[in-house]
Amino acid sequence: KKVLTSEWKTASALVTLREAALKKEVAQTFYAILTLTEKEKLLQKSDTLLTEFLRKASLRLQKGESNLLEKTTAETQLGQLKLQLLQLQQDKALWSSKLQLLLNSEPMVIPVANSPKIEFKSEATSGIDQHPLLQSLEQQKATAAAQTQLEKARKLPILTLGYNNMSITGTGADNVLYDQSTRFHSAQIGLGIPLLGGSQSAKVKAAKVQELMAAEAYEREKNSLERQLLQTQLRIKNEAEKLTYFEKTGLPNAILISETANRQFLGGDINYLDWVMLVNQALTIHNSYIDTVNLYNESVIEWNYLTSKN
Repeated sequence: KKVLTSEWKTASALVTLREAALKKEVAQTFYAILTLTEKEKLLQKSDTLLTEFLRKASLRLQKGESNLLEKTTAETQLGQLKLQLLQLQQDKALWSSKLQLLLNSEPMVIPVANSPKIEFKSEATSGIDQHPLLQSLEQQKATAAAQTQLEKARKLPILTLGYNNMSITGTGADNVLYDQSTRFHSAQIGLGIPLLGGSQSAKVKAAKVQELMAAEAYEREKNSLERQLLQTQLRIKNEAEKLTYFEKTGLPNAILISETANRQFLGGDINYLDWVMLVNQALTIHNSYIDTVNLYNESVIEWNYLTSKN
């Protein structure tokens, strides 16, 4: 009974582990789609901007105010951007299909959040002791211990008790007529003593080896999860520092570069090639920020998984 109960608890712990892994995968997919949505917005904004400047470049060429290089460069930039946008939309559709599958949902699920960045509070954590993987390995240790006790118990003498109660209708062997009201009782007792216990002793030794293996597996996975948690905490810290730079310095500078480049280009202070270089620089900063948010989210999701946070 103890063995079966322990095996049931092990199976329940494995179900909990699978649920935790599924939650992690859903969160990763959810925020991956949000990241692609932010990049899509950035590319669409650039598409609108480049389309307008291509129109103006074509007019300037017609009036002789610019050369063919300016118009060709604008067409090339716009074409490359549209290809990037097409590839991104394809990737987003694949991720959306994956999320629909994970959620087992008939309609397409569209992720919505107040911010593409996960809110993370650096609260104290109890570590990885409550991780479902460790819980399942702990139960496997208990199962191995119960199995050892079972094998030991099979080496002990077996006491058997039996009781029988019956009736006879009709004439018995003693030529006496009996009816159903007459009852006959019998009992037996037995003691089974194992004489050849060599094979059972070997099974006990094998069960003890399984106990040691289960204990070693638990310690190995615990050490591995502790290292993963430490590495994840360091990644969160590093990515958070990068995000602080972008939010306080990088993004404001990118906005300033873009606005200044547009104003100077319209004012004739810089040519189209200079404008393209400056605008691409601003877009690169915005894109790097989105990539950093994505890495930060992945680290937070991993931390939540390791610490059994929802």
